[in-house]
Amino acid sequence: MGDFRAQWRLSWHNFPSEVAQAFLPGRRSGLLPKLRCLSWHNYPLKFDFTEFSLINLVFLDLSWSKLKESWNGWSHIKLSKNLKVLNLTGCTRLKKTPDLSANVKLERLILEKCSILEEIDRSIGQLPHLVLLNLNFCKKLRHLPKQFWDMESLELLIHETSIEEMPACQGDTGASSSMEQISRPDDVSSIRTGQFSFQQAKAKLLQRAAAKLHLQQMAISATS
Repeated sequence: MGDFRAQWRLSWHNFPSEVAQAFLPGRRSGLLPKLRCLSWHNYPLKFDFTEFSLINLVFLDLSWSKLKESWNGWSHIKLSKNLKVLNLTGCTRLKKTPDLSANVKLERLILEKCSILEEIDRSIGQLPHLVLLNLNFCKKLRHLPKQFWDMESLELLIHETSIEEMPACQGDTGASSSMEQISRPDDVSSIRTGQFSFQQAKAKLLQRAAAKLHLQQMAISATS
């Protein structure tokens, strides 16, 4: 089988923990130092995640694992400074997302079917390169942190969630900061169909603010 530590990609799906332990004898730290892609569905919690070297990791898929907020592997993932994709699909014991502020290069975060997920950590606002957040079928999720408003390039997938409105605008738009200002029929439709673009929403809000200002100026001119 050769020296598995030299491989760049590791994909283990549904491996029982006994097999994993037998497959990696010696239990050493810094395992697979060149690892760039790790896909391990139903990750066995008995396996010490800190044994992996994550310095070069760009893709991590731990779908269908029984991960909780208290899992000690989250702190180890912070070492993945080059991580671009994090897939946590079907992690049905996760109530809140971890602090991801250290993973500043993250581009895609997939939380689909995390059925008891209730809270998105506000560190999400510290991910300047994030372009996709998949929250589809997170049925208990009702709210998003206000930091989302400044993420103009983000594509947000919220099909079959309990989200009914977007967080408040934080910028100086000349209009009310309430998201009710953009919750017109077209915006509500976007939420219900599961796709929402903050960039488009902000553009609409700015257009409406400009139109309102124009009408006010016309009214002032008419009375002067």
